[in-house]
Amino acid sequence: MLKKNLFEDTQIPHFDENSTLLEADYEQNELLLQRSQAYFSLENEREFQDSIIHEREEEIKLIHNQMKEVNFIFKDIANMVHEQGEMINSIQTNITSSKINVDNAVEDVVEASNVQKKSRKLLCLIAVISTVVLVVTVVIVILVIMGKNKNFVS
Repeated sequence: MLKKNLFEDTQIPHFDENSTLLEADYEQNELLLQRSQAYFSLENEREFQDSIIHEREEEIKLIHNQMKEVNFIFKDIANMVHEQGEMINSIQTNITSSKINVDNAVEDVVEASNVQKKSRKLLCLIAVISTVVLVVTVVIVILVIMGKNKNFVS
């Protein structure tokens, strides 16, 4: 920024017969004071604006860093969601497989129950037949033995 010399156009007072050196000096001092105040006011304003710009730069840097952190957090969450999605798919596959296995087991239990009922009936039938055969055999043996005893006695 170019600094303009505010005192360049200050004129040296001209004296005429009605003015005095004191009045001219006072006016010149007053003009110099006004220009100095304007210069310092502009300089203070520029410094104030520079400080505001610096503060905004710092705030922008802070926001930028916070956005980087938020971006990192979102990426981390996306990775976690992806991993959990794979776990959920694995769990879903296991649930489906378990359901199929349970359905197959129910069918096997029903079939085993039917087979057991049939084998129980068959076992009862074999037991009845065996009992009948045993009774018939015992009767035959008894008759044969009694028939021999009669032959022996006679």
